[in-house]
Amino acid sequence: MNTHTTIKIFVFLALSLAAGWGAATALGQEGSWGHMKGQIVLGGSIPEKEKVTPTKAEDVKYCKENGIVLFKEDWVVDEKTKGVRGVFVMMYHGRDADGGGKKVKVHESYDQVKEVIVDNNKMRFAPHDIIVRFGQKVILRNSDKVGHNVRVASGKNAFNALVPGLSDVDITSKMNEADRLPQTMECNLHDWMKGRFLVRQSPYNIVTDKEGKFEIKNLPAGKHEFQFWQTKYVELKDGNGKVLTGRRGVIKVEIKEGETLDLGTMTMEIK
Repeated sequence: MNTHTTIKIFVFLALSLAAGWGAATALGQEGSWGHMKGQIVLGGSIPEKEKVTPTKAEDVKYCKENGIVLFKEDWVVDEKTKGVRGVFVMMYHGRDADGGGKKVKVHESYDQVKEVIVDNNKMRFAPHDIIVRFGQKVILRNSDKVGHNVRVASGKNAFNALVPGLSDVDITSKMNEADRLPQTMECNLHDWMKGRFLVRQSPYNIVTDKEGKFEIKNLPAGKHEFQFWQTKYVELKDGNGKVLTGRRGVIKVEIKEGETLDLGTMTMEIK
């Protein structure tokens, strides 16, 4: 075998191995994702809704003309399922992490980053609980004819913006760093209008829906920790009363390739 032939064979083998390695890597990427879901329900009795009565004449008039009945939304529990709305489920990177934490693989399904709209609608925030991911456009909208302001006074993305009636205000430039925990969002012109606002680097964070359910799709396979927070760290229990969360509302999980980890129905109490 001459030198020229040897070089050809070596190049062929190198290309073949590279192609095989690339295919194996691609296949591994396709199969290295899993999902996680669960439901959080109230363990005790459902608290009575606390009605809000505006005191300013213009607010009273506006609510009356538009049939608006207001309630405090610190705790919202579904009467049928006892599901707790507005519990944050956040990928946890340690107590001292800034919310960005360690970098994790992000599935391509999250490539399309949609804008976030915080609507002042019928004298309340809609939605009540907001999660913003780096790169998302953030719009403060006022669907009411009366003026509002939206203020986040603490955390790494503090802002205070006036939002005139029937207008949009872009605050994307204010979103610069990840927060470790959700921050209080409020309207100083209407003191009952309060919500929660969280900025994070990764997409693996979610808020429970009206039935207390959540599902995070396409998580990288492997061991992770998730933190549960509502107005404080949440203690969760299983159906037998066993405490599932450690300190700071953290649960350790293992996501397996192609599978959905179902944490089941977990209970919490108002404390």
